[in-house]
Amino acid sequence: MAKAKHQKPKPSKEPKQPHIKRRGKQADTSDFRAQLDVLGLKIIEVTADGNCFFRALADQLEGNEDEHEKYRNMVVRWLF
Repeated sequence: MAKAKHQKPKPSKEPKQPHIKRRGKQADTSDFRAQLDVLGLKIIEVTADGNCFFRALADQLEGNEDEHEKYRNMVVRWLF
């Protein structure tokens, strides 16, 4: 009895569907803004330097990014 050859499946002639994003960056940002709004927070731009994390923290907590040094010191003291 003869064995049947193993045949590779033929590639589909149908065009591949491109990956379709259901939601874009804009929708993600809108969702994030809504979550922050519930907490009384907002997305802002702060000075881009080595203190930007602490500037953002100061701005959200006090409304003034110039208070960043106070928060940096508090965090460093807590860490050490």
